[in-house]
Amino acid sequence: VTMIQVENEIGMLESARDHSNLAKTVYEKGVPQELLSFLKNNQKSLHPWLKARLQTSLLSSKSPAWTEVFGDDIFTDEIFMAYYYATYVGRLCVTARKHTQIPLYVNAAMNSRGRKPGQYPSAGPLAHLIDFWHAGAPQLLCLAPDIYDTGFKGWADQYALPNNRLFIPESRCCENSGARAMYAFGEHHALGFSPFAIDQASPREVESVTKAYDLLRQLSVAH
Repeated sequence: VTMIQVENEIGMLESARDHSNLAKTVYEKGVPQELLSFLKNNQKSLHPWLKARLQTSLLSSKSPAWTEVFGDDIFTDEIFMAYYYATYVGRLCVTARKHTQIPLYVNAAMNSRGRKPGQYPSAGPLAHLIDFWHAGAPQLLCLAPDIYDTGFKGWADQYALPNNRLFIPESRCCENSGARAMYAFGEHHALGFSPFAIDQASPREVESVTKAYDLLRQLSVAH
């Protein structure tokens, strides 16, 4: 075992955030100081999506409302949930660290096809939410995309960030899998690439991966 996946495609469906009484109470307390401090200390490196909506003037305030800091829309609901999902995962990581130093990661189901929060597994370790996951679960080695939709290059590019090494734990197995592996390793120095259910793939799909991995092996030895 070389890595541990702490959660599998964690996220909310049918709603962007939890609306239980406990969650409402926490939401009404406003943005916690720990998160405000993290965002303030990391302003220069924040994801462009977050920079565009963040009210930086409120980062020094005491418990401002979520809508004041991040905007009054459904994406703020997702932000709230992402931070608390991340802090939960962070506590799991703390427990894991008592037993092992194996690298930890989480994977994400993509927010694809123009869907809004609640229509995809929302608040998970998605690229636009990376800062909230770093704030809540700093022990994670990386946030990893599960890529089944079209547009492989675009999804991979979103996760190959200066503060997030690309690792693709699941990708739709197809005749392009070999080329996708070459792109992930060649362009982004990915940690890994895994075509899903390759044991059930067609001969042509298996051949694509086999030939690509053989070439990668040769390049690795030559290097």
